[in-house]
Amino acid sequence: MAVLSERLFVGVPVDGVAVSDLSAWQRGSGLPGSPVAATNFHFTLRFLGDCDAVRRDLLAHQLGEALLGEPFKITTGALGAFPKPSKAAVIWLDPSRGAEALTDLFHIVDEACEDAGFELEDRPFHPHLTVSRLRPAADVRGFVEETEPPKLRIPVNEIVLFKSVFARGGAVYRRLESFPIG
Repeated sequence: MAVLSERLFVGVPVDGVAVSDLSAWQRGSGLPGSPVAATNFHFTLRFLGDCDAVRRDLLAHQLGEALLGEPFKITTGALGAFPKPSKAAVIWLDPSRGAEALTDLFHIVDEACEDAGFELEDRPFHPHLTVSRLRPAADVRGFVEETEPPKLRIPVNEIVLFKSVFARGGAVYRRLESFPIG
């Protein structure tokens, strides 16, 4: 019998005015690639991959028990690209304010993940908000260097355990459970 699994990650959702402001910027900026859907805007804290229901529930319990700190605000800053602007697969915004608090939150979430039986993350944490994906990769140096990024103020008062569902037109992120900060 096959074990059902879900593709999961923990993130900070982007809601409210920031969503409409970022969507408007995407439409008017000449953004290359496929813009991320407004319903999918988030800062990833920890990608978990395929996970069965038992581990998902254990993780949800650990996140519910974690001391997540106090609410804070993120202000977006510069544009960037992964893996590099000359051959970008992703265009993102970085936090000019709130990066340290996001990094602290990442460490708390990573510890909760370890307590739930997941390996600690071995890659350095780079807080970012993905705004577009490029398939195939492209040179976006001109766009990144010459385009004025949106200055968004994003309140952070919860983290969310998300499920990623593949659908026509790209992945859809569904909230499974929210955990308040503060």
